Amino acid sequence: MENILLPEELEQMEVIFTVASPTIEGLGVMILGEHMHGNGGLPIIRIYLMRSNNETNIYEMEKELEAFNFLTLHSGLEFEKEFPHMSALDLILAMNSLERV
Repeated sequence: MENILLPEELEQMEVIFTVASPTIEGLGVMILGEHMHGNGGLPIIRIYLMRSNNETNIYEMEKELEAFNFLTLHSGLEFEKEFPHMSALDLILAMNSLERV
């Protein structure tokens, strides 16, 4: 996912990583972070669905899938580090957790 169109309201967020779907062509996920380096506020990690525009080959934001709020910078950074290695079950449990870490 090299060509990405980021909406203006998200440009101040840190792109943590992007990944293209290995099974569905033109579909991907982008992980963005807010306050991930102790720069005010509590850390938030947002997951967005991206879809490639067939005419331009540019990935565009389709919708936000989930946002994770953290009580400490340490817990936000740990989640960021572990996210690429999470199983589908781990992710579902994190998305439906009653409490945020």
